[in-house]
Amino acid sequence: MRRSVSTSSRAVRPGLAANTLKYGGEARPSQTKPLRVAAIDIGSNSSRMRIADIGPRRRIRIIADRRVRTRLGSDLARTGRIPAQGLAAFDAAIDSFAAEIKTSQVDKVVAVATAAARESANGGELITIAGKHGIDLDVIDPEREGRLAFLGLSSKVSLRQGCAAVIDIGGGSAQVILSVDGMVCRCVSMPLGAVRLTQQFGGATTSSRSRFRVMQTFIRRTIDAALRDWNRDVDLVVGTGGTLTTVAAMHEARKKGPPRPRVISTLKVTDDILKPLEKLRRLPAAARGDVPGVPLERADIIVAGLAVAAELLDRLGASTFRTVEGGIREGLIVEAFDRQLTSPPSDAHEAAKRLAQRCDDDIPHSLHVVKLCQQIVRALPAKLRLSPREAQLLALAAELHDIGVFVEYEKHHKHSWALICNARLPGLSQIELAIVAAVARYHRKVLPRASHMELEDMNAAQRLLTSRLAAILRIADGLDRSHEQRITGLQIKNHRKRTQCFVQGDGDLTAEIMAASKKSDLWKSLHGSITFARNQM
Repeated sequence: MRRSVSTSSRAVRPGLAANTLKYGGEARPSQTKPLRVAAIDIGSNSSRMRIADIGPRRRIRIIADRRVRTRLGSDLARTGRIPAQGLAAFDAAIDSFAAEIKTSQVDKVVAVATAAARESANGGELITIAGKHGIDLDVIDPEREGRLAFLGLSSKVSLRQGCAAVIDIGGGSAQVILSVDGMVCRCVSMPLGAVRLTQQFGGATTSSRSRFRVMQTFIRRTIDAALRDWNRDVDLVVGTGGTLTTVAAMHEARKKGPPRPRVISTLKVTDDILKPLEKLRRLPAAARGDVPGVPLERADIIVAGLAVAAELLDRLGASTFRTVEGGIREGLIVEAFDRQLTSPPSDAHEAAKRLAQRCDDDIPHSLHVVKLCQQIVRALPAKLRLSPREAQLLALAAELHDIGVFVEYEKHHKHSWALICNARLPGLSQIELAIVAAVARYHRKVLPRASHMELEDMNAAQRLLTSRLAAILRIADGLDRSHEQRITGLQIKNHRKRTQCFVQGDGDLTAEIMAASKKSDLWKSLHGSITFARNQM
């Protein structure tokens, strides 16, 4: 191993919810009648559909399973477009899916498209083609893709205890979803799909031989950049996607006795990834399909996929892993079922409350910091006043600023950012969620900089708002340094070049005053000097 685990870079931004499609109704699942769902996953290499019944305890019974090789991403790296033959193959595939849906008495249909659709200049044609056959296709972002894979795998493998990593290697991209005690805390997407890399590095033969080391270095550097901050040891690695199900098939082909096609327990990186990789990359592409377990349609891209798997597992410090057949489609099926049964939070504050409780947050401290933020906001001069909406975003960030301790204390501000980015706070736009997450992230440690990835999707006005809100949160958090809610009130006096904050409360307030003064650095950079003292009145 090169080294043990170290952390993720990008967390998730929430994607669009899967659409309810034109086929099927909204039948509620019951103890007697399972919900029948048709889940369609349009990937860069293949288009897949699974029709399944799902009932109590998320038990899934597969009715039909279809896979059509469409290769939508076969020329994407070179042309930026889905080729005509890919569109034609997709048209035929979706037509066959629609015909089967009609005869299967499906209650609900959900269809999503991933990397090829979202990255190609003509990806919208997929939506048009699907619509022609009566199916609404949702092009999802990488983070939602990863979350669906995690949800699908968690219905088959327990991910509720410890730190787990789910790896999904597809044709256009690779996702790593990191969780703690079943809660997603990082969802990282990388342009490391098997189809994409094979084409990017010269095709099936060149990428496996003369440019293999170059491709390998590119994969390693991409993974290192994406996972540069993850510090938790990973207790379990679970893999899905075409590459890793092929790994499982090769493993089964080498064994004696009946195969176990669904879940393969404890595969070894050396025996099941590294050795097959060295063997396959030295074979002509046409001969790889003769290796037991390697399907002909994956022979040309399997080397790139295995190279990604090897580097990811090395980066996570894993010597063993498990593979599970399925992922996104199972995630869509489980999600459809859960939405029928679960009442979603009524608003952002209710969702934030549930999230804080699930993360075992120090709720009295967080709510007191919310209260202190509100007192500071009310005392601001007219030129610094916040709108009601901006004050709401600040309150949400204050309520959730410490939830990252659930992952680890040392970098909990970064983990808070990731957990909030992964959350669903009803009523907030994507950029508002990003602001809430960033404000929570900057409640401690370094000050915001435009170059930070947490701010890279924001314009100048949004970055300034983030800094203004974070400046208030830092002070409010300092004013409860002891986590004992000693500060009972405050008063702010604004002078021409400085601001004075007088606090009142119970007991010794020295630690709170010192902490607030130390954490006023962002306020000073924005608004000038501020001092803190106890109100003697």
